[in-house]
Amino acid sequence: MIEDDDEAARVAALRRYCRMDAPAEPELEGILRTVATVAGVSTATINLLDDEVQVNYVTLGFDGGSCPKSDSMCNTTILERRSQYVCDATHDARFVRNPWVDGRLGSIRFYASAPIVTHDAHIIGTLCVFDSSPHQLDAIQQRAMEDLAAQVMALLERRRLAREAHAATEAKSRFLAAVSHEIRTPLGGVLGMLDVLLTSHLDSAQRRHATIARRSAETLLALLDGVLDLSKGEAGHVVLAEVPFDLVGLVEDVVDVLSALRLRHDIGLSYRVEGEIPAQLVGDPNRLRQVLVNLVGNALKFTTAGSVEVVVRRAGAATELVVRDTGEGIAPEELSRLFQPFAQGAAGELHGGTGLGLFICRELIDLMGGEIRCESALGVGTTMTVSIPLEEPEARPEAAGELPCVRTLVVDDDDVSRLVAQALLGSAGAEVDVAPDGATALRRVAEASYDLVLVDIELPDMDGVALTKALRALPSDVAIHALSGHVGGEKIAAGLAAGMDGVLTKPLRQADVEALLGGVLTDARP
Repeated sequence: MIEDDDEAARVAALRRYCRMDAPAEPELEGILRTVATVAGVSTATINLLDDEVQVNYVTLGFDGGSCPKSDSMCNTTILERRSQYVCDATHDARFVRNPWVDGRLGSIRFYASAPIVTHDAHIIGTLCVFDSSPHQLDAIQQRAMEDLAAQVMALLERRRLAREAHAATEAKSRFLAAVSHEIRTPLGGVLGMLDVLLTSHLDSAQRRHATIARRSAETLLALLDGVLDLSKGEAGHVVLAEVPFDLVGLVEDVVDVLSALRLRHDIGLSYRVEGEIPAQLVGDPNRLRQVLVNLVGNALKFTTAGSVEVVVRRAGAATELVVRDTGEGIAPEELSRLFQPFAQGAAGELHGGTGLGLFICRELIDLMGGEIRCESALGVGTTMTVSIPLEEPEARPEAAGELPCVRTLVVDDDDVSRLVAQALLGSAGAEVDVAPDGATALRRVAEASYDLVLVDIELPDMDGVALTKALRALPSDVAIHALSGHVGGEKIAAGLAAGMDGVLTKPLRQADVEALLGGVLTDARP
């Protein structure tokens, strides 16, 4: 006998596992076919019972939907807390007046039910077979029914765990998106002001110091993205940029910053370029920086003597980044799981870390249409080769600084973000107005003509999606681009669906701003 003295707890358990109106798993239909075959009948049901109603959750050969719990034959299974095997219900005092037996709702003669029991001993429903003629099950058939009822519970448990895991992933994604927005805003201020500073009149020492500060901030951004990307990858929310950038300059920046940060200065760190590399390639420089920081950082971590070298080269239509070290090497049995999440070899456990870095690298490289290969020998070292298809940008007839003025409205509630955007846009030749909220932005667009509106996704009075819809309702064909440190793809996708033309991710960069202004004017030309 299965004890279940608390009806409220039983109903609460049912609601944890099942929504009475939710579609059932296809596997449950297979269980019904099996139990009907085992019992030698053509009718079987999986029934769920709350405090008022029995719902025939999945049925085979039976059209009934639901009935009051008081009319339910399966309620007896709950009340008596055991399986029921009734050869002829018309001869059983418990069922003889039941409407499913006496002809009011049906004419059931044979009835058998096995309880569906949770891990904490609550009966949330039954697995039933029945027939209009008397019938009997032997001990083997009865045991088979109870085993199949346990399989039903296992499937419901699996669905509950999957639902909770999905909810946890969504909550984590929302939290990380909020954290990203909060961190990227001040980091954007640092990077933006350093960009502005680097355009001013500095002596050689000041310029070197500002350049190092900017490179360090870029590396911090890459590390931040590394922490956030696992969640975004699980949610399918990683959005890649497609902007022109200097690949060799990016490699030089990473090597310079990690040279300053490395713990052992007797380990050499250098880079070299093989062959001709275009001055500009199109891709996501931030993601490439993130991958390179991780690979070079790992190489430095596991190299106790010798050197680490980064090689940049073209290989047909692809560009390769090769990171070679003279470190400890990786055992053959560990190579197969090197790019799995949370995988660490013996060396990794010694040196610490989350075990996520290489997994995130592989995910990002896959998204960019590339591949990563590893060759290693214990005591000799490791070579990581990243191959990514990067094309040269289309030639523009005019540089951004030579283009006519672009009248731009920046809508952002953060003072520093507005100042950074205003400075970078102004440096690129734009005429800039600012608005701290959506209402002010709508008023200004109604009063003046703009070529471009940059809209922060998170605003105090309305979000960027709502503002975009409101702007598109006005008689204006202004270009609208999202401006946000928000890493979640859902809001960005909603903004694009509402009429945004593109996305600029904080921290803003001078090159991205200039490329955007050039694109706005090119699109506006007749």
